[in-house]
Parts: sequence; structure tokens; C-alpha cells
Amino acid sequence: MDLPKDSLERRILEFLQEHYPITVAGLARELHLSEKNAHHTLKVMERRGHVELDILPDKIFVRPLVLLGEKGHGPKMEDKKRKSAGNENEKKERGGVDDPANR
Repeated sequence: MDLPKDSLERRILEFLQEHYPITVAGLARELHLSEKNAHHTLKVMERRGHVELDILPDKIFVRPLVLLGEKGHGPKMEDKKRKSAGNENEKKERGGVDDPANR
């Protein structure tokens, strides 16, 4: 995923990496966007698999699904979580310090 530095989608993903959880209304306010423009852009990003919109009765939360790397692209968040969980399991199998049996 390559996003131009000045694109709205990149600004949104960068903001979400630092300020999650947040609602569509909160994101629009923070990025000085109309709520309608923010919602439209987020729907496009959702179709591309960049974010997920969690719709509640009174608000909509935005969940980032990708992380931006140094060059504007990165792994999906689920991939990073799986890798992290795998590393923890390896550490426990080797009798690492996180193993409750070693405490």
C-alpha cells in the first residue's frame, strides 16, 4: 500500500496509529474535516481494507487495519498481532521468563 504523503487517507491512518479508539465525529473534528467528508473517505478506506467501521447505536468507531511503515506502507495489523503471539508462544516453549513455571 503506497499512499502519497499529503493524502487524506495517509493522514487518517497516521492519526489512528496514535489516537485509537476514536469515533468518526472525533476524527473529523481532530483533522478539521466535515463529518460527511470523513465518513465518505472512511467508507472508501473500508472497501480497500485499510479500516473497519464499528457501528454502534449512537456513534461509529474507526478501527485501523493496517500500520504505516517508514515508506507509507506496512503489514496488516492482524499480521503483526499474529507474529507477536507466535513470538510469545516460542518464548514459553523454550522456558522463557514469561513462563509462569519459571517464577
